[in-house]
Amino acid sequence: MSSDNYAELRAGVLPVDEATGVPICPPPRELLSIRVQKVYNECKNTEVKRITIPIDPPVRADEVECSKAWAENICCEKEDSIVTVTYDLHVSFKLLKDKRVVTTITEVIPNQTRSFGLARACDKGLRCEVDVYPEALLCEITCSSSAGYVSEVTCCVGVLYWVRLVAPVQVLIPSFGYSPEPPECEAVGGLCPDFKPKWPPYPPDGPYDDGCGCGC
Repeated sequence: MSSDNYAELRAGVLPVDEATGVPICPPPRELLSIRVQKVYNECKNTEVKRITIPIDPPVRADEVECSKAWAENICCEKEDSIVTVTYDLHVSFKLLKDKRVVTTITEVIPNQTRSFGLARACDKGLRCEVDVYPEALLCEITCSSSAGYVSEVTCCVGVLYWVRLVAPVQVLIPSFGYSPEPPECEAVGGLCPDFKPKWPPYPPDGPYDDGCGCGC
């Protein structure tokens, strides 16, 4: 395959040979040695937390509306075959009166933990990493006075955990060259002249050539 044809390659689903059912893929240009994080084991888990939040001082309102939830200060530790995740959970909601927002409250619930059994967690050289994706599902007023002052809100927060055991490794992969040049972004014009750098903005691809023509 010529270099021009390689330049036409795009990421996406490979076409399939109708006769054989095998994906049609050109031969790679070279084998690359790259350093990456290899995932040795992984799991996901979900839970729904019911969190009661006191409102002090109380706020006069007749409705509550969930805004969002997110996690910060996420960390994980592994011991034996157990991985423990710790994070601070943030929950934000709005209190409304007659359909108008009275106030927005963000509550921080620190040191939330969740433990998982994961094979190979005791292996030396592997470290754990985790992503935590909370989502505010429902908030409701659970305590208010006869005068309409809200002193407590309870929120249900769904949390998705994605835990992995990883280690840095060096592997060989087939390469088809650098990714093609992307389309131009629509930018606001200015007073400066156009800038059209050479693409791609990387060192030359392929084997090293010191000028002797031998590629060594």
